[in-house]
Amino acid sequence: MKYRTIYISICMLLLSTLLLAQKRHSIEDRVENLSEQLALNEQQVAQVEGILKASDAEMQRIREENKDNREAVRAALQQQRANHNQQIMNILDDDQRKKYEALQAQRAERGGEVMVELRDRLHLSDQQADQISGILAEGRDKISAIREDGGNRRSKMKKLRKIRDEQDDKIMALLDDDQKEEYKKIRDERQKEMREQMRRGGRQRR
Repeated sequence: MKYRTIYISICMLLLSTLLLAQKRHSIEDRVENLSEQLALNEQQVAQVEGILKASDAEMQRIREENKDNREAVRAALQQQRANHNQQIMNILDDDQRKKYEALQAQRAERGGEVMVELRDRLHLSDQQADQISGILAEGRDKISAIREDGGNRRSKMKKLRKIRDEQDDKIMALLDDDQKEEYKKIRDERQKEMREQMRRGGRQRR
């Protein structure tokens, strides 16, 4: 089957991130991941850790100071991400920069795949595609905020489901009747597939 899933891809932007949030998204884990993928030396590891800590603190400040202005938060967070990526690039050698750029491209591609497949299955207009792309971007920002907040896994998953439902409602509001029916089919099919993948993952961890 050509499709690697549409709805599950959307959910994975929202759901799978938090399934592993307890293990994979601390600063220490992010540093370790970059260290392994980029073969960082000890000095670079310390520098990357400092950059990530400062960036996370700045993102938290942005959210707190602009909590009533979503557009301002989104724009400021995008700029901050660009700043911290550039800071990391500045401490890397040429080979490491190429690897880091490839990692960033892979992340962007994963988000782009969702829109490509939604366009194909739902026959979206350019206007619809732009609006849905904005909805997904907003969801990613909310995911990032939840990931950095305190709280246990259960409370995070509850917040995540709320984001997913709100995102579904916003997307559905942009679709015509035929598109809505197709989206519902996609949602039902992919929810079933996602549950099966999660069950398989659970069995593998035992």
